[in-house]
Amino acid sequence: MENIDVQALTPNQIVRAYKGKIGCMCGCKGQYWTPDQSKAMVTKILRTIQANEEVVEVDDGGEWVAARIAGKEHCVYLR
Repeated sequence: MENIDVQALTPNQIVRAYKGKIGCMCGCKGQYWTPDQSKAMVTKILRTIQANEEVVEVDDGGEWVAARIAGKEHCVYLR
């Protein structure tokens, strides 16, 4: 597993973020944002993940960080 310090991640490292219902992440159960579309939403999703580090899952290749929180999937994709 990639060694990523979740607390050290910054919005500048995010290429896109997702929030939606648990299940399919194609966009049918939630929405994706890029920093160009909404840096505020990308930052909010990142901060939510950081506040819930105990349930965070990190991609083996270090491409994404995700957490299931309150019935929602939160995911950030890294540069």
